[in-house]
Amino acid sequence: ARGGWAPVGRTMKEDAVFALIFVASLGIGYLLPSVDAASRSGAAGALGATLVALACGLRWALYPLLTSMITAAALAFAPRRLHGPLCFAAAFGSLAVLRLCDSPPGAANAVQLVLTLRLASVGFDSADGGLPCNQGPLRLLQYAFCYHGLFSGPFYPWAEWAAAMGAPAGVPLQPAERRQVWCAVRDAAITLCVWRGVAWLTPYARLSEPGWAAQPRLWRLCYFYLSSFQFRFRFYACWSLVEAAGVLCRFPHPSNVSPWECETATSPSLIIASWNVSVHRFLRAYVHTRLQLPSRPARRLGAFAVSAFWHGMHAGY
Repeated sequence: ARGGWAPVGRTMKEDAVFALIFVASLGIGYLLPSVDAASRSGAAGALGATLVALACGLRWALYPLLTSMITAAALAFAPRRLHGPLCFAAAFGSLAVLRLCDSPPGAANAVQLVLTLRLASVGFDSADGGLPCNQGPLRLLQYAFCYHGLFSGPFYPWAEWAAAMGAPAGVPLQPAERRQVWCAVRDAAITLCVWRGVAWLTPYARLSEPGWAAQPRLWRLCYFYLSSFQFRFRFYACWSLVEAAGVLCRFPHPSNVSPWECETATSPSLIIASWNVSVHRFLRAYVHTRLQLPSRPARRLGAFAVSAFWHGMHAGY
């Protein structure tokens, strides 16, 4: 539930859905580059839309579809110089309406979060004039619903998506790419074991037991610290699998996390540089550098405000 821990049964069910999607993405990533480049983006988009409908239900699939069509209308009818702010407002405004008017389940919320970044970025890319982002609603839908990273990230801008979808078919992976796939799968297996092991040894549910508050404070702090490994290693596992799939799909920047660097970081800046990397790329490229504010600290504060809203902070959070 928003602002608190989700029920255990619901969490396990959602984890199972995500696990199926991430594991299947490896096989899809292996097969997709063999599809002809002219059909690849359509196949990836259709697959993503199908997964959204199956994992979230048709009702929740309408939200990202509506957001995409509003963005397509802005790109088609507004002056190019207004594409950036209009698409940004449409994407984040739709996210705000969804949160105010409804309470989406985990998979639907994840899709809307990723879609917000994709659709907020295309307007600025179009306004910059360097990318043909206004190629019609069908092409935009293919980008918005591309299956890779749709449920978890990483975020990738239009240019990186177009490069992956337009890469020549049948080109084998280079040795460095094969090694990256192997390392990502290895990291996913290790972090999955840590996540599930910690979840079994120090379950979150114990924190809500009647006698928990009576336990010694030091014990409660140590227990909570160990139990928090579940959160980080859960993301490490899924992002590592998605990284392997991204390499197979020929995405230029498929990595979204560096588990070892996160765990051994000695400063907040090192953690930021290693955790949820693609979201930080988005904030830097599409928020921090574009805010018309007089000072760097003000722009940084604005970027943090956008990040906080995107992550779900709200009144009473």
